[in-house]
Amino acid sequence: MKVTLIASVSANGKVLLANNPNHQIAPEVMGFLVQKAIESGNIVFGYSTYTMFIDALQDALAGKEIVVLSNNHEARSDHKTVHTPEEAVEYLKGKGMEEIVVGGGVQTYNAFLDKDLVTDIYFNVTPMVIGDGGVIGSKDDLFVKFDKMNYEPIIENVIRLHLSKKTGADMKKVILSVLLLGIIMGLQAQELKVINLNKPDKSRNVTLMQALDKRHSERAFANKQLTHQDLSDLLWAANGINRPSEGKRTAPSANNVQEVDIYVCMKDGCYLYDAKAHQLQPVAKGDYRSAVAGQQDFVTEAPVCLILVADLSRFNSGNPEQLLIVGACDTGIISQNISLFCSSAGLVTVPRMTMDKNTLGKILKLKKSQYLLLNHPVGYAK
Repeated sequence: MKVTLIASVSANGKVLLANNPNHQIAPEVMGFLVQKAIESGNIVFGYSTYTMFIDALQDALAGKEIVVLSNNHEARSDHKTVHTPEEAVEYLKGKGMEEIVVGGGVQTYNAFLDKDLVTDIYFNVTPMVIGDGGVIGSKDDLFVKFDKMNYEPIIENVIRLHLSKKTGADMKKVILSVLLLGIIMGLQAQELKVINLNKPDKSRNVTLMQALDKRHSERAFANKQLTHQDLSDLLWAANGINRPSEGKRTAPSANNVQEVDIYVCMKDGCYLYDAKAHQLQPVAKGDYRSAVAGQQDFVTEAPVCLILVADLSRFNSGNPEQLLIVGACDTGIISQNISLFCSSAGLVTVPRMTMDKNTLGKILKLKKSQYLLLNHPVGYAK
């Protein structure tokens, strides 16, 4: 049974307190907890955390198993009260659950850790140092070793650290799932056709200063598909080849490595922009704009979503953390190209970090060296 703890912590490792106004977390961070609870079909709270959040989360978690770990209090009649972590595991296992999500508070986190039931932890690390707040892993003799650690920036100034354990059985399931997904996606992609893009229209007469003056972020889109020329010009402006003899791009990159790829999600499917051929290569059939949206549904109204992915394997050497910063910088340049083109061409967009990276990574068949950094929903103004 997979048991996942999700906690928001300070830079010095203390759990943020929901009742402290200085400890407030971003909606995207809370959204991740809710999304995991919805995906797994359940969530476990301690009683204090339960009473603090249940009214706000009741609608979002409708139909999901809500379990309260408490020895002194009872949950509402439509929710389950348990007295030990083992009881929670047995109850949810009996309900057919494959993963348990533990949403707090500190005593509940530690109860599961002390019993060595935890397989995964997500720490949402925020840039603050605090004196109050609980400590996860408070026993002196506690020792829990995890097999893998990943991290990713989720919004500005918040990093998500993921610790995980993998058993042999888990790895077999993962490998089989990846193989099956690859077969399915391969078959789906075969149904899509290569899209040949038009030559860029370089006669557009909006000046750079006018484009800068008009640049703004927009989150509402008209119910209208992009013209083929606008789509073609958008991708060329973002990171197309402007010096064919040298193969160089409209956006610079460190040492001309060109590590940033642009994936394009539309109603019919997902594509990879091939700058050299100025084509869209099929990746997966189906409308996956909801995965780009994450918890922000307005994104699904955009006819086109551009996803910027940095592939660090294209660098011959370097510290991975430094290379990720380089990739992020190069991604930012392409993002600005997109924004300025949109403002010059009568399109609207907004740069975003939020997206369902796990789902998109599978759909786009990304390697471990490829990082989903930014996305741009693009369309006409509503």
